[in-house]
Amino acid sequence: MTGVCDRAPDFLSPSGEQVLGPVLGSAVALNCTAWVASGPQCPLPSVQWLKDGLPLGNGSRYSLQDSWVKANLSEVLVSSVLGVDLTGAGDYGAFTCCIRNVSSSSFTLRRA
Repeated sequence: MTGVCDRAPDFLSPSGEQVLGPVLGSAVALNCTAWVASGPQCPLPSVQWLKDGLPLGNGSRYSLQDSWVKANLSEVLVSSVLGVDLTGAGDYGAFTCCIRNVSSSSFTLRRA
């Protein structure tokens, strides 16, 4: 039996895999927001971003803003916004937001 802390996040954004076509030279903000199970026994959820299946490391050239809002005793709203400046062809790819390494939601940036 799984515990309350193991419940998969309920993603609000994106609601499914999104494929975006921003033009070279533009900037995009990828918003990953989800309701996550919370409680005294649950750790604060962790958020990790991947590009083409590989973790974005500390000091990478992407901007990142995370926030947690405790809504009630059973859920917390987690929001992570990844800023991507599209300066070259290598900036396009599949970006994945993982919350607590239990669940994930994806964005794909394709050159327009």
